Amino acid sequence: MMPLQDKTSASDERSARLTAVGAALQAAESLVPYPIPGVKLGLANVANIWALENLAFSRAFLVSVCRPVAASFLNGTFLSPTFIISFIASPAGFLAMAVSHRLKVFSAYGVSVSGAIAHNAAQLAVVYFLFIRAPGMFGLAPALALAGVISGLATGALASRVLAASRRNNAYGREVAADDEVRPHPCSEISERVSWGRLLAAAAVIAGSFFADGLAPLAAADVFLAVAVFLRRQKGTAARYARFAPALTVFSVLPVLFGGGITVGAVSGLRILLVFQVSVLLFKKNKTASLPELKWRPFKIFPLTLFARAWNITGRAVALAPDALAAFADVRPSASGVRAGFFERVADALSGATQ
Repeated sequence: MMPLQDKTSASDERSARLTAVGAALQAAESLVPYPIPGVKLGLANVANIWALENLAFSRAFLVSVCRPVAASFLNGTFLSPTFIISFIASPAGFLAMAVSHRLKVFSAYGVSVSGAIAHNAAQLAVVYFLFIRAPGMFGLAPALALAGVISGLATGALASRVLAASRRNNAYGREVAADDEVRPHPCSEISERVSWGRLLAAAAVIAGSFFADGLAPLAAADVFLAVAVFLRRQKGTAARYARFAPALTVFSVLPVLFGGGITVGAVSGLRILLVFQVSVLLFKKNKTASLPELKWRPFKIFPLTLFARAWNITGRAVALAPDALAAFADVRPSASGVRAGFFERVADALSGATQ
């Protein structure tokens, strides 16, 4: 079988590399604990701002769509509630940043803030329509807008430093010794192909959960999945449940606080728990995977070709993302005894992705 990278164009290969860098940034941030579930810095937006500065709009938009998928395979969260919310909200945030960037009146700070606010607004809408159907939830909009301003300013500051580091590297050049090169990630040679069966089964169960409002069927499905998960004896399962517990609590309590009632809160909690358990059962954490290629004839017909292109870019990024993550974590000194700082490493990765 011909490797995926041989089938992609040079443009798509660059998009895949940039997507991988953005996915690595998102995965790195997921390791940082935040006090409020769903509210975080948004470090991956640095890649979006970079893409807006250096790529055509269509390619930059592809990066914003494909990045959450690639990151979810690094984190083991593919098709989880976190992934679904991020996947839908990420393009919304990108479009807001694109408009701000096109106006030519905002710095990286302003572009980042606009994207963060739009991203949080889209997250609130997704949570309402898919998980918690309590209209009072929209009362959280002002708090989320404030959180967007704070996180947007912080991300804008990071993006400014990364862009400045890139300009310095381009202006003066930076010699990289042989032993300063990125080492291949140990998982890179252990590739697990995700089957269409698993993808379709997970998508079907999750889609069904969005329409299920009864306590009994949701509870029965959750119990069945919990037994299946723990019978599988996958390493780290208990830790994943523990990390998910705060989000589960929030999703269960919010409907009650906003007038939805205890029943609505229980249904919301069971629904999000079901989606989470499907992801845990079918998709592993921190293991490099390769997506199945789209070879079906209908995907050679426009507009399905656009979906196939995005899918193939994502598949390539999934394979490259662990190497990018390893590069950010690599603190070995070079032959000269000096190791580039984090911002320089990010700038180098972004610059290399778009060359």
